[in-house]
Amino acid sequence: MSITYSININWKIVVGVVAGIFVISMFSSSSGQPRSDDVPVSVDWKETNFLEQDLPSNLNELMKGVEISQGEAIFYGQSIFFQSGNIPGGVERSGRTVLLLHGAAFSSQTWIDRVPTLRTLAALGHGVIAVDLPGFGKSRQASVPDKGEFLARLIRSLSGKQPVVVSPSMSGSFIIPMLAKPENRNLISGWVPVAPVGTSQVATFGKDLKTPTLIVYGERDTGLGTQSTKDLSILPNATLPQVLPGAGHPAYLDQPDLWHKLLHNFINKVNMANFPQFMEA
Repeated sequence: MSITYSININWKIVVGVVAGIFVISMFSSSSGQPRSDDVPVSVDWKETNFLEQDLPSNLNELMKGVEISQGEAIFYGQSIFFQSGNIPGGVERSGRTVLLLHGAAFSSQTWIDRVPTLRTLAALGHGVIAVDLPGFGKSRQASVPDKGEFLARLIRSLSGKQPVVVSPSMSGSFIIPMLAKPENRNLISGWVPVAPVGTSQVATFGKDLKTPTLIVYGERDTGLGTQSTKDLSILPNATLPQVLPGAGHPAYLDQPDLWHKLLHNFINKVNMANFPQFMEA
């Protein structure tokens, strides 16, 4: 079963690395803390309506207050490029960090120019970072020996924050090997796979992966979209597939408003569930 729904400040920070781990202090300051009055609730991930809550009516105005910052970090002795957005003044911080990965034909800039996901999430009160993965975008000259370990180290560097990770297409080759190792599974609070590669590997560990997972794919993505959805359906805390109507493989490009509404509701539910092993210290 599935669900189908019919001013810029450019600055560079180069962070020294010990043992290949970097800390992005400028980003951790924008992610905030969970509110003290949050009460954990039980979430049925397969029965939840992820379009229940509308986006704020003044979202477009709030997005104008989001400044994009750019930086580089040294990893495995190589430069990795990232971008982040500040939370505008007057917006309540959610306490949640979102890490945006990308597909093979894209980069961190996709989340700014092609679809305004970075600004949208920052305007909703979330800390946001988008990275150019090794071999792509402004990190195209970089290479890493172990993609899963690279991503695990990157996440550990976020000052202890356990992010929700968005992983479209090619970036599955980073996050799936990471999650295959039990010691890495509590590094993230939520997972949003968008037709990722490599999902056949999930059969070996998926039933043990408790991470809340919002499965998204495009209606016209009858190849990788449908196959990855089938593979990911074994995850115990996966949602029903959220099918974006008329959308292709990079479904978020074809249905940006629907995409952002799904993310908005999913991240709020992750915070409401308040899994002790996932919430930020």
